[in-house]
Amino acid sequence: MEPKKIRLFLPSDLTTVSLRSLACVGSLADDEAQLCEAEATDALEGVWEGLRARTMCTRYKIQNVQGQQSNTRAGGVLRNINIWIHASKIRYRRAHTAMQTLDRDGPWSEVLKPLDDKDVCSLNEQALTKEEAREREMRIQRGFHNEDEEEIDIEPGIVAMVQGEGRRTLSWIWYDPTVSSDDLAFMDAVQVEWCKSRARMLRWKEEVILLVEEIHRMQEFSLSKGKWWEGQKVGEPDMRSPHGLSAELIEGLN
Repeated sequence: MEPKKIRLFLPSDLTTVSLRSLACVGSLADDEAQLCEAEATDALEGVWEGLRARTMCTRYKIQNVQGQQSNTRAGGVLRNINIWIHASKIRYRRAHTAMQTLDRDGPWSEVLKPLDDKDVCSLNEQALTKEEAREREMRIQRGFHNEDEEEIDIEPGIVAMVQGEGRRTLSWIWYDPTVSSDDLAFMDAVQVEWCKSRARMLRWKEEVILLVEEIHRMQEFSLSKGKWWEGQKVGEPDMRSPHGLSAELIEGLN
């Protein structure tokens, strides 16, 4: 057997602390935990970079690419980017699983959370709705693809059922407090999304004000119209004289 094909058993392969204390030497488990945390952080950065690259390539493809040959090449580029994102996602999940085994409730758990498929979406992409997630689970059960495989044949952002912009929430991967302010690309992307969210919030506030005013005007109009109809009655005391009106018209007005 070739040495490179021999599996190395690490402390994370042992499920209990007692087994690790018997089999591991010194601080080997702590060293692996630090390595896994660094690998998870690096993999998450790979997911960020891949998502930003996919967004820019998709925009460029929509605005500039025409013709079958050019679209085929652009589709190949997007496919490679999706494979890159998928590989980073798998790296993160493996490192996260190892850290859960070694130190489940460590301080890292507040920043590095479980990475589901619905979390892997860029700032301007729609998250999976409940219907889409249910449909994906049905495809997995029917055996169309494995759970860890990415649906890389579908262009991002093109889905059958999506939520409106007002109800869309960002994935937790974009709320990382450890990101340095020197990462200008990341900061610019988050600031642009913040401006969009603020504009949507102001628009919603304006819609609420307009809705309240419309309800008020509807009530006032209904009251004034009711008074007008009351004034159309004839043939009763203090009402206008029915002189000159036919019996049919009087019946209709009453």
